Amino acid sequence: MSILERIKTHSAKLTESDQKLIAMFIEHRAEAAFLSGPQLAQRANVHGVAAGCLMFGGFLAWLVVLTAVPGRRLLGLAGTLPYMIPSFAAALAWGTLFRNSRLGGSAGFFETNGFAIPDWLA
Repeated sequence: MSILERIKTHSAKLTESDQKLIAMFIEHRAEAAFLSGPQLAQRANVHGVAAGCLMFGGFLAWLVVLTAVPGRRLLGLAGTLPYMIPSFAAALAWGTLFRNSRLGGSAGFFETNGFAIPDWLA
């Protein structure tokens, strides 16, 4: 007796849609559901961002190393800043600058100085 048949015989309260859902997970059809829709969109987003970062980083490296553009040392420093600043310190700085009154606590730097900060940025 399969697991699905056991579930059907032991609980008569399940609706037909519940039984189909259970059958989908038990019979390993869940992979088809997870590989469609949101996961494909997420994978496309991840690969797109990775390709964009690779192109931007490659261009920046080419610009700093192989050209004599003015300010190339400053560009090299700006390219390494994300590796120098820990992520928690960057998050604290973001909160200090962009916190609005809706979040509670004291207002951030920009709201204190008269700029209206939208909730999506705070």
